[in-house]
Amino acid sequence: MFAYPAQPARRRPSFHGPELHVHPQRAPPGITRAERELVVIFLTRYVVWCAKARRFQRLRNSLDLLVEVAELP
Repeated sequence: MFAYPAQPARRRPSFHGPELHVHPQRAPPGITRAERELVVIFLTRYVVWCAKARRFQRLRNSLDLLVEVAELP
């Protein structure tokens, strides 16, 4: 017969209060240049895939994110 360890004690969530920060990377110091380049490469490929697959709503959303991340005018 196998011995099973006791269940771990429940932990409280690490946040306090009703406010949750969904995008903590947008706060200073932000994302690094290398991270930004990787995200831009991924998003450009994803935008092309969305266009080929005719997923227009996803295309619009990913374009907005690409412009925001790449800091394009």
